[in-house]
Amino acid sequence: MTRYRVAVGHKDGIKPGQLVGALANEGGIEGNRIGRIDIRNAFSVVELPSGLPSSILTKMARARVGGRPLEISEDRAPRRQRDDDSDRRARA
Repeated sequence: MTRYRVAVGHKDGIKPGQLVGALANEGGIEGNRIGRIDIRNAFSVVELPSGLPSSILTKMARARVGGRPLEISEDRAPRRQRDDDSDRRARA
């Protein structure tokens, strides 16, 4: 799997199912082949099968979710690790 960054996030009201739908419909990728989705405020990171042809990435880049283009590109940032300063509250 390869991680890709897409230019839509929480501020756009995006839900994981919307990203899966857009990527599956535009890229012809089966939903079960789409890996982890990390939705952040201004963008999201999604895992897709490695070795996708550039023609599929071009198609997906034109897709719109929440009225915004995906603008998909390979994510080169190191994977974010959650630590004790996470903004998520621990379960009681």
